Amino acid sequence: MNVTPDNLRQAVETLFQELFFASPDPKQTWVVANEPNSGLLGTLRLLPAEIASHAPRPNLHTVAAHAAHLLFATENAITWLSGQTPTRDWETSWQPATVDDAQWRAQLDKLESTITALRTRIAAHTNWDLPSTTGLLGTLAHTAYHLGCIRQLAHWHRK
Repeated sequence: MNVTPDNLRQAVETLFQELFFASPDPKQTWVVANEPNSGLLGTLRLLPAEIASHAPRPNLHTVAAHAAHLLFATENAITWLSGQTPTRDWETSWQPATVDDAQWRAQLDKLESTITALRTRIAAHTNWDLPSTTGLLGTLAHTAYHLGCIRQLAHWHRK
């Protein structure tokens, strides 16, 4: 079977759903565990602000910092798919590193709405040229990397 723009869009949407939310079919996952809340948002929403704000060692990013960085990356992906050049301030993308309960809920709500906006942008995307395809696949890989970090940090806190 050849890869067509429709096949590619469906593959991106399937992986997007799994990484950011959860697998649409828990019997078949491509990246995350086949358990409820194994996507990014489910994983983050299970963590209280206190745990999200705690670094396991000095100079390591907190879960809150990873979430802030993914918000930054998601906003940049939307900007890029809109045909504009995003501004990139990588250092500040990791802030805030600590949050209280209200800040954590607000950060997660903003992340979810931005993820939903990116999903809408991807669904409407028609130019599957090499730069946009690479960018979208890179966004998924970047998210998978940080989801793995976040899940490891959450696991570390449960010990």
